[in-house]
Order: sequence, then structure tokens, then C-alpha cells
Amino acid sequence: MRVRQYVCFMLSSATSTAAELSDRVGMIADRSTVRGSRVGGDQPIPRWHMWELCCDSAELPIDKQLARLVARLAPHVATISEIVRQLGMERPPGSATFSIVRHFDDPEGAKEVPRQVVTGGRGLATMTGQHQLLGWHLDRETLQFILGIGAAIDVDEYG
Repeated sequence: MRVRQYVCFMLSSATSTAAELSDRVGMIADRSTVRGSRVGGDQPIPRWHMWELCCDSAELPIDKQLARLVARLAPHVATISEIVRQLGMERPPGSATFSIVRHFDDPEGAKEVPRQVVTGGRGLATMTGQHQLLGWHLDRETLQFILGIGAAIDVDEYG
């Protein structure tokens, strides 16, 4: 099995553009979306302005990707918390979200790597289907950060 996954932190607003959010946060977004923009074809028209920071390090488990994003955001925690509070007062309310996306059986995903583990002097091997990227853990500090800035977690899994 091949797994492709990534994590993004998103600020969404019906009124504040990604450029305005970049100015307020003090960081330029890795990706952004303009509300109401037409990309063409079958692409949906965005209902929100989106400001995103992403960790596309596909070789890392989800918890390590989250840790990288939290480390990038940590110097701006007070500013982001205030922005999220203000977004919540907009009509319609904006939001902050950590988006976790995983695609299973993706041809471009990371291949499963069989591993040997030594425990108590015994060597153990993983079985097929125990992909190194499956499973993830949120430690107390990460949860406190997410709750502290008023963000939600959204998990999408495909495959």
C-alpha cells in the first residue's frame, strides 16, 4: 500500500483576503484561495478567502507534520489567537482549522517499508499492512496549542 498525506493550517474568512491575513499574522501563506474566484473547468468556486500554511513532507507521520506546523506558528501564537477570535465575530464567521488529509493506495504515495524492531532482546518484524505512516498521536502540548488558538481539526481520508 502507498500512502500520501499532508497537514495544513488554514484561516478562512468571507471578508478578509489572504493578503490581509498575511499582513495581520506576519507570515506569508504557503497557499491561498480567493473567495469567488473562477479557476475554470469543474473546479468549485471558493466560498471563503483561505490563508494556508502546509507541511507537505510526505515521508513524515501526521504527528510530526503537525509538530512542524506548530513550530512555525508558535512565534505568532498571540496574534493568531486574536485573529481567530476576530474571525469568529465576522458574519458569516470565519475560522481556523488544522486540515489532515490522507490518501491510501495513492500511486504517488510513500511505499510501505518493512521494519525490524528489537524489544526485550527479541527481534520483531512488522507484518504487511503495518505501513509506517499509519497511526498518529497528538501530545498534550500540541492539543493545548490547537485549543489555545481556537482552531478545529478536520480529517479527510480517501482510498
